[in-house]
Amino acid sequence: MNAFPLIFLIIVVSVVVSVLVGYWIGRMEKKSPPPPPASAPPPPSLLRLFLDAEGKPNLELDGALLHPPLTAEQRKRLIAHLNLIRPWIESSGQGAPSGAGPVASSARPAATPPPAAVASPRVPASTSHPPSPPKEKAPAEAAAPLSIIAQVDQILQELLKNVQFPQVVRLLEGPDGGIQVVVGLKLYRSVEEVPDPQIQQLIRQAVMEWEKRR
Repeated sequence: MNAFPLIFLIIVVSVVVSVLVGYWIGRMEKKSPPPPPASAPPPPSLLRLFLDAEGKPNLELDGALLHPPLTAEQRKRLIAHLNLIRPWIESSGQGAPSGAGPVASSARPAATPPPAAVASPRVPASTSHPPSPPKEKAPAEAAAPLSIIAQVDQILQELLKNVQFPQVVRLLEGPDGGIQVVVGLKLYRSVEEVPDPQIQQLIRQAVMEWEKRR
C-alpha cells in the first residue's frame, strides 16, 4: 500500500492546525488588556506635618521624625525647606524673590487695630425733685482801706483837674512811711525836694483838705 497520500494528508492537517492555533493565540493577545506600567516610586518627602492618634502635631524632616530641641543641622534644613514654600505664604502672591533670607526675616504687614468703640454719654434719669437753685456767691470782701497818703493823693488829683497841670503828679508812700512825690518821670523823696512851688502848694492844700474831711 502506498503511504505517501496518508503522510501528505497528515502534513496538511498539521499545517492547518498550526495556523488555526496561531490565529487563535493572536486573537487572545489582542483582547487581553496590556499589563499596567510599573508605578514610579513616590517623590521623596521633604517636610511633613501630621497629627498622631492623640491629635498631637508631629513634624517629619527628610523622612525622619523631629523631636525638640533641634540640632543646628536640623534647624538649618528646616529653614531651607520653609524657604521653598515661601511663595505660598507670602501675601503678595508672587514667587519668592531671589536671594531671599529665612522666613523668619520676611516682613509682614502689621495688622491694623480695630477702631476703639466710642461710648455714648449717658443721660441721667429725670427725677421728680426740681433742680436745686444755684448757690449765691459770697459777697466780695470789702476793699482794704486806703492809706493816708493814698487818700491825700485822691484829693490832689481832684485839685490837679481844676488847674489842668501839664505833668503827672502823684503821691506815693516811701519805705519809711513818708510822702514821696512823682512829677513826670522824676521821683522826689519829700515835698520840699520838688522844685515847682505850685506843686508844693497843691500838695499842702490836699493835706489840709484831707484834715477837714476827717
